[in-house]
Amino acid sequence: MNQSVSTAEVAATEIVVLLYPRFVMSDLLTVTNWLSKANEISANGELQRTLFHWRLCSNEAPLVVADNGMVLSTLADPAALDRVDQLIVLGAEVQESMQSLARLGWEQVPVIELTQPKVLRDDRVASPAAVAEKMAALVVPRLSPAQAERLLAQCSIQGPLGQVNVDDGRVHRALQLMQQNLRKPLKNCQIAEKAHLSVRQLERLFRRYFDETPARYYLRIRLQSARRQLQEGSRSEHDVALACGFASLAYFRKQYKARFGITPGYEAEAAR
Repeated sequence: MNQSVSTAEVAATEIVVLLYPRFVMSDLLTVTNWLSKANEISANGELQRTLFHWRLCSNEAPLVVADNGMVLSTLADPAALDRVDQLIVLGAEVQESMQSLARLGWEQVPVIELTQPKVLRDDRVASPAAVAEKMAALVVPRLSPAQAERLLAQCSIQGPLGQVNVDDGRVHRALQLMQQNLRKPLKNCQIAEKAHLSVRQLERLFRRYFDETPARYYLRIRLQSARRQLQEGSRSEHDVALACGFASLAYFRKQYKARFGITPGYEAEAAR
Protein backbone atom coordinates (compact mmCIF):
# COMPACT_ATOMS: atom_id res chain seq x y z
CA MET A 1 0.00 0.00 0.00
CA ASN A 2 1.44 3.38 -1.03
CA GLN A 3 1.82 5.58 2.00
CA SER A 4 3.47 8.56 0.27
CA VAL A 5 1.83 11.95 0.21
CA SER A 6 2.70 15.12 -1.68
CA THR A 7 3.81 18.13 0.29
CA ALA A 8 1.58 20.29 -1.88
CA GLU A 9 -1.81 21.37 -0.65
CA VAL A 10 -4.44 18.77 -1.52
CA ALA A 11 -8.15 19.53 -1.63
CA ALA A 12 -10.30 17.65 0.85
CA THR A 13 -12.04 14.57 -0.54
CA GLU A 14 -15.81 14.98 -0.55
CA ILE A 15 -17.35 11.74 0.67
CA VAL A 16 -20.98 10.69 0.59
CA VAL A 17 -21.94 7.96 3.04
CA LEU A 18 -25.12 6.54 1.52
CA LEU A 19 -27.26 4.75 4.10
CA TYR A 20 -29.97 2.22 3.29
CA PRO A 21 -32.61 0.99 5.76
CA ARG A 22 -31.25 -1.51 8.29
CA PHE A 23 -27.63 -0.49 7.67
CA VAL A 24 -25.23 -1.71 10.35
CA MET A 25 -24.74 1.10 12.87
CA SER A 26 -21.42 -0.24 14.14
CA ASP A 27 -20.04 -0.05 10.59
CA LEU A 28 -21.06 3.60 10.31
CA LEU A 29 -19.23 4.29 13.57
CA THR A 30 -16.14 2.57 12.17
CA VAL A 31 -16.28 4.65 8.98
CA THR A 32 -16.62 7.99 10.76
CA ASN A 33 -13.95 7.03 13.30
CA TRP A 34 -11.38 6.39 10.55
CA LEU A 35 -12.24 9.63 8.77
CA SER A 36 -12.24 11.80 11.88
CA LYS A 37 -9.00 10.28 13.21
CA ALA A 38 -7.31 10.86 9.85
CA ASN A 39 -8.44 14.50 9.87
CA GLU A 40 -7.24 14.93 13.44
CA ILE A 41 -3.80 13.52 12.69
CA SER A 42 -3.48 15.55 9.50
CA ALA A 43 -4.58 18.76 11.22
CA ASN A 44 -1.82 18.32 13.79
CA GLY A 45 0.81 17.67 11.11
CA GLU A 46 3.13 19.98 9.25
CA LEU A 47 0.60 20.93 6.55
CA GLN A 48 -2.35 21.22 8.97
CA ARG A 49 -4.96 20.32 6.38
CA THR A 50 -8.36 18.64 6.43
CA LEU A 51 -8.34 15.48 4.35
CA PHE A 52 -12.00 14.49 4.27
CA HIS A 53 -15.43 16.07 4.35
CA TRP A 54 -18.36 13.69 4.59
CA ARG A 55 -22.13 13.84 4.45
CA LEU A 56 -24.58 11.23 5.65
CA CYS A 57 -27.21 10.74 2.96
CA SER A 58 -30.13 8.48 2.24
CA ASN A 59 -32.57 7.90 -0.58
CA GLU A 60 -35.08 7.80 2.26
CA ALA A 61 -34.02 11.29 3.45
CA PRO A 62 -34.44 12.87 5.89
CA LEU A 63 -34.83 9.69 8.02
CA VAL A 64 -33.36 6.19 7.93
CA VAL A 65 -33.52 3.32 10.45
CA ALA A 66 -30.37 1.39 11.44
CA ASP A 67 -30.10 -2.31 12.27
CA ASN A 68 -30.36 -1.58 15.99
CA GLY A 69 -33.62 0.37 15.58
CA MET A 70 -31.97 3.77 15.96
CA VAL A 71 -33.37 6.45 13.65
CA LEU A 72 -30.98 8.95 12.05
CA SER A 73 -32.56 12.22 11.04
CA THR A 74 -31.70 15.37 9.07
CA LEU A 75 -29.90 13.32 6.43
CA ALA A 76 -29.09 14.97 3.12
CA ASP A 77 -30.76 14.04 -0.13
CA PRO A 78 -27.94 12.73 -2.36
CA ALA A 79 -29.59 14.17 -5.48
CA ALA A 80 -29.09 17.68 -4.05
CA LEU A 81 -25.30 17.41 -3.72
CA ASP A 82 -23.04 19.23 -6.16
CA ARG A 83 -19.79 17.30 -5.73
CA VAL A 84 -18.98 13.71 -4.84
CA ASP A 85 -15.40 12.35 -4.93
CA GLN A 86 -16.00 9.09 -3.06
CA LEU A 87 -19.10 7.09 -2.22
CA ILE A 88 -19.41 4.71 0.74
CA VAL A 89 -22.52 2.54 0.69
CA LEU A 90 -23.91 0.83 3.79
CA GLY A 91 -26.85 -1.55 3.84
CA ALA A 92 -27.68 -1.99 0.15
CA GLU A 93 -27.80 -5.10 -1.97
CA VAL A 94 -25.52 -4.86 -5.00
CA GLN A 95 -28.31 -4.51 -7.55
CA GLU A 96 -30.08 -1.87 -5.49
CA SER A 97 -26.86 0.07 -5.08
CA MET A 98 -26.13 0.02 -8.82
CA GLN A 99 -29.63 1.26 -9.62
CA SER A 100 -29.19 4.16 -7.20
CA LEU A 101 -25.86 5.18 -8.73
CA ALA A 102 -27.36 5.16 -12.23
CA ARG A 103 -30.33 7.24 -11.11
CA LEU A 104 -28.04 9.81 -9.47
CA GLY A 105 -25.58 9.89 -12.37
CA TRP A 106 -22.77 8.62 -10.16
CA GLU A 107 -21.68 5.63 -12.23
CA GLN A 108 -18.12 7.02 -12.47
CA VAL A 109 -17.78 7.84 -8.76
CA PRO A 110 -15.47 5.43 -6.86
CA VAL A 111 -17.57 3.23 -4.58
CA ILE A 112 -16.81 1.30 -1.41
CA GLU A 113 -19.61 -1.14 -0.60
CA LEU A 114 -19.09 -2.11 3.01
CA THR A 115 -22.09 -4.20 3.95
CA GLN A 116 -25.10 -6.00 2.70
CA PRO A 117 -28.28 -5.66 4.79
CA LYS A 118 -27.74 -7.27 8.18
CA VAL A 119 -31.12 -9.01 7.94
CA LEU A 120 -29.58 -11.37 5.38
CA ARG A 121 -27.34 -12.78 8.13
CA ASP A 122 -24.91 -14.48 5.78
CA ASP A 123 -21.26 -14.16 4.86
CA ARG A 124 -21.98 -11.09 2.73
CA VAL A 125 -22.15 -9.01 5.89
CA ALA A 126 -18.74 -7.42 6.38
CA SER A 127 -16.80 -8.11 9.58
CA PRO A 128 -15.35 -5.20 11.57
CA ALA A 129 -11.89 -6.22 10.33
CA ALA A 130 -13.06 -6.12 6.69
CA VAL A 131 -14.58 -2.67 7.17
CA ALA A 132 -11.35 -1.46 8.79
CA GLU A 133 -9.29 -2.87 5.92
CA LYS A 134 -11.34 -1.00 3.31
CA MET A 135 -11.20 2.24 5.27
CA ALA A 136 -7.44 1.89 5.66
CA ALA A 137 -7.12 1.47 1.88
CA LEU A 138 -9.04 4.72 1.41
CA VAL A 139 -7.42 6.82 4.13
CA VAL A 140 -3.80 5.74 4.49
CA PRO A 141 -2.55 6.90 1.04
CA ARG A 142 -3.46 10.49 2.01
CA LEU A 143 -1.09 10.42 4.99
CA SER A 144 2.65 10.46 5.45
CA PRO A 145 4.23 7.17 6.63
CA ALA A 146 4.53 8.48 10.20
CA GLN A 147 0.93 9.71 10.23
CA ALA A 148 -0.30 6.43 8.75
CA GLU A 149 1.46 4.51 11.50
CA ARG A 150 -0.28 6.64 14.13
CA LEU A 151 -3.65 6.16 12.48
CA LEU A 152 -3.32 2.39 12.18
CA ALA A 153 -2.30 2.17 15.83
CA GLN A 154 -5.35 4.18 16.92
CA CYS A 155 -7.89 2.39 14.72
CA SER A 156 -6.66 -1.19 14.94
CA ILE A 157 -9.03 -3.71 16.51
CA GLN A 158 -7.11 -4.34 19.70
CA GLY A 159 -8.58 -4.77 23.11
CA PRO A 160 -7.08 -3.06 26.16
CA LEU A 161 -6.02 -6.47 27.51
CA GLY A 162 -4.59 -7.77 24.23
CA GLN A 163 -6.04 -9.06 20.98
CA VAL A 164 -9.83 -9.36 21.12
CA ASN A 165 -11.52 -11.87 18.83
CA VAL A 166 -14.83 -10.07 18.61
CA ASP A 167 -16.90 -9.63 15.46
CA ASP A 168 -19.28 -7.02 16.86
CA GLY A 169 -18.28 -3.39 16.34
CA ARG A 170 -20.49 -2.29 19.24
CA VAL A 171 -18.30 -4.27 21.64
CA HIS A 172 -15.19 -2.60 20.27
CA ARG A 173 -16.90 0.76 20.77
CA ALA A 174 -17.66 -0.19 24.40
CA LEU A 175 -14.02 -1.17 24.94
CA GLN A 176 -12.88 2.09 23.40
CA LEU A 177 -15.14 4.05 25.74
CA MET A 178 -13.72 2.20 28.74
CA GLN A 179 -10.16 2.96 27.67
CA GLN A 180 -10.96 6.63 27.11
CA ASN A 181 -12.67 7.08 30.48
CA LEU A 182 -10.37 5.78 33.19
CA ARG A 183 -10.26 8.72 35.59
CA LYS A 184 -14.07 8.99 35.73
CA PRO A 185 -15.40 5.53 34.89
CA LEU A 186 -18.68 5.43 33.01
CA LYS A 187 -21.72 3.59 34.26
CA ASN A 188 -23.07 0.64 32.31
CA CYS A 189 -26.02 2.70 31.13
CA GLN A 190 -23.69 5.40 29.76
CA ILE A 191 -21.52 2.89 27.91
CA ALA A 192 -24.57 1.15 26.50
CA GLU A 193 -26.09 4.40 25.24
CA LYS A 194 -22.89 5.55 23.54
CA ALA A 195 -22.36 2.10 21.97
CA HIS A 196 -25.98 2.03 20.76
CA LEU A 197 -26.92 -0.90 22.98
CA SER A 198 -29.35 -1.54 25.77
CA VAL A 199 -27.81 -2.34 29.15
CA ARG A 200 -29.08 -5.90 28.82
CA GLN A 201 -27.47 -6.27 25.39
CA LEU A 202 -24.19 -4.88 26.72
CA GLU A 203 -24.15 -7.36 29.59
CA ARG A 204 -25.10 -10.26 27.33
CA LEU A 205 -22.33 -9.44 24.81
CA PHE A 206 -19.67 -9.21 27.51
CA ARG A 207 -20.80 -12.53 28.93
CA ARG A 208 -20.60 -14.01 25.45
CA TYR A 209 -17.17 -12.71 24.52
CA PHE A 210 -15.39 -12.33 27.87
CA ASP A 211 -17.41 -14.48 30.29
CA GLU A 212 -17.71 -11.63 32.77
CA THR A 213 -19.72 -8.49 33.42
CA PRO A 214 -18.87 -5.14 31.77
CA ALA A 215 -18.09 -3.70 35.20
CA ARG A 216 -15.63 -6.47 36.00
CA TYR A 217 -13.90 -6.12 32.65
CA TYR A 218 -13.76 -2.34 33.10
CA LEU A 219 -12.10 -2.86 36.49
CA ARG A 220 -9.46 -5.07 34.87
CA ILE A 221 -8.76 -2.37 32.28
CA ARG A 222 -8.27 0.23 35.00
CA LEU A 223 -6.01 -2.04 37.03
CA GLN A 224 -3.93 -2.91 33.97
CA SER A 225 -3.49 0.78 33.21
CA ALA A 226 -2.50 1.42 36.82
CA ARG A 227 0.11 -1.30 36.66
CA ARG A 228 1.66 0.13 33.51
CA GLN A 229 1.89 3.57 35.14
CA LEU A 230 3.39 2.20 38.35
CA GLN A 231 5.97 0.20 36.42
CA GLU A 232 7.04 3.35 34.61
CA GLY A 233 8.00 4.70 38.05
CA SER A 234 7.16 8.33 37.35
CA ARG A 235 3.93 8.71 39.38
CA SER A 236 2.98 8.13 42.99
CA GLU A 237 0.62 5.39 44.09
CA HIS A 238 -1.99 7.99 45.03
CA ASP A 239 -1.78 9.79 41.67
CA VAL A 240 -2.07 6.54 39.74
CA ALA A 241 -5.10 5.49 41.78
CA LEU A 242 -6.89 8.74 40.95
CA ALA A 243 -5.88 8.59 37.28
CA CYS A 244 -7.47 5.14 37.03
CA GLY A 245 -10.74 6.03 38.74
CA PHE A 246 -10.10 4.85 42.31
CA ALA A 247 -11.21 7.51 44.78
CA SER A 248 -10.34 5.22 47.72
CA LEU A 249 -6.67 4.26 48.05
CA ALA A 250 -7.62 1.35 50.32
CA TYR A 251 -10.00 -0.07 47.71
CA PHE A 252 -7.36 0.40 45.00
CA ARG A 253 -4.79 -1.53 47.05
CA LYS A 254 -7.26 -4.33 47.76
CA GLN A 255 -8.27 -4.78 44.14
CA TYR A 256 -4.69 -4.46 42.89
CA LYS A 257 -3.41 -7.18 45.21
CA ALA A 258 -6.33 -9.45 44.33
CA ARG A 259 -5.51 -9.01 40.65
CA PHE A 260 -1.70 -9.13 40.61
CA GLY A 261 -0.76 -10.73 43.93
CA ILE A 262 1.29 -7.75 45.13
CA THR A 263 0.43 -4.31 46.47
CA PRO A 264 0.69 -1.24 44.23
CA GLY A 265 3.20 0.25 46.67
CA TYR A 266 5.48 -2.74 46.23
CA GLU A 267 5.10 -2.48 42.45
CA ALA A 268 6.07 1.19 42.54
CA GLU A 269 9.12 0.52 44.72
CA ALA A 270 10.29 -2.27 42.43
CA ALA A 271 10.15 0.10 39.45
CA ARG A 272 12.45 2.65 41.07
